[in-house]
Amino acid sequence: MAEQETNPATGDKRFELPELRRRLLEPKGVLQKNLKIILYLGAAALVILAAIFSAGGKKTSGQQATAKGQTSQPALQDNTENNVADWKSQLKAEQLQQQQ
Repeated sequence: MAEQETNPATGDKRFELPELRRRLLEPKGVLQKNLKIILYLGAAALVILAAIFSAGGKKTSGQQATAKGQTSQPALQDNTENNVADWKSQLKAEQLQQQQ
């Protein structure tokens, strides 16, 4: 019966001690307590989902050729010998023009 005391002004025995009450409506601008954590977890989940779906993306022509059992051509062909031969022939042609 600690909650019920007598009101000294009126002598009423139904006087209750005041207690804190939570308002049902929160004021504007108040955010949920763990909103930052929820946003970070949502962003991380979005990145993980993007990584999962992009892993099965389009294959390059080299990967498609090897999947079919064909050998793929290298992206850059090594034709150094052909280049050297062309440069030698150009050099000889220039030297002949200079001698004339």
